[in-house]
Amino acid sequence: MKKRCFTLVELHVTIVILALLAALFWSSTDALRQRSKQAACVDNLRPLYRSWLSYAADNDGSPPPLQVKINNTGRSYQDNAYWGSIIEAYLPESKNVKPYMPMTLLSHIPILYCPEAPRSKALSSYGVHYGMNYRIFQGPKKNNVKVNDLVKSPKTAIFADSSSFVVGPSWGFQHVRFRHLEGLNLIFGDGHVEWLAQTEVTDKNQFPWRFE
Repeated sequence: MKKRCFTLVELHVTIVILALLAALFWSSTDALRQRSKQAACVDNLRPLYRSWLSYAADNDGSPPPLQVKINNTGRSYQDNAYWGSIIEAYLPESKNVKPYMPMTLLSHIPILYCPEAPRSKALSSYGVHYGMNYRIFQGPKKNNVKVNDLVKSPKTAIFADSSSFVVGPSWGFQHVRFRHLEGLNLIFGDGHVEWLAQTEVTDKNQFPWRFE
């Protein structure tokens, strides 16, 4: 009895099927990888939010400022203390460093860095991957913002994926980063986390940036 051999057509079909299966496998693997990194990002936002609350509890209910002017060298990373360094003592793995330092030097605080983005090596305010909602500090209540008001606001973002210490409308809007499946993670005033698509966060006067 003669052994049956593959024809060229059958071999071609087999190769195509194997290629399709490989493509499906890698696509599924990549999606799982992205979902895993998105979940890790969410796990960063929750303790960051709790640290934000703890700072307020020790400061008459006021949230940490976006930045505080401390020097006049002409270099922003030396002249300003940003919220990340101001609340460093409240963050997990704190080393109780001096609160007025460049945020990029907070490399010992893993929750300040999204696993989907590389860490910056430059000395600047762009050293972290989560920004505080700028709208909170420029709205009608900007001179009297209290955390007790913000925690009652489930539609106002507190922190979101960013390329800098600030995020949201005005000059901070340019720093919004859509790292996760063409969207971003945000944590809101009441402490819940949401993933929102890029199309849902483009109106600077509305959800999720608005705080009145």
